[in-house]
Amino acid sequence: MLSAVDEQGKWIFSGRRMAAFTDEEERLFGTADNAPWLLASRLREMGARHEQGDPYQAFTIQDANLFTGQNPASSTPMADAINTALAAG
Repeated sequence: MLSAVDEQGKWIFSGRRMAAFTDEEERLFGTADNAPWLLASRLREMGARHEQGDPYQAFTIQDANLFTGQNPASSTPMADAINTALAAG
């Protein structure tokens, strides 16, 4: 997603609400110190409206046709949200 830019080089997800693995989760997992950047911080820097739930708990965001989840625990609720949206047509 980070490399998705339009013809003018603008990130196509700027201003969109989304969830992703949080900086806190990166620190708790032990990967933050060796990472060149943290995903949630990078998303915010690029213009995303990053939202988050409690660490390692399911948390999903639907912003129009963009579905995102915070972590692996979010997989089932995100799939449910996608199925609901598809059924609604």
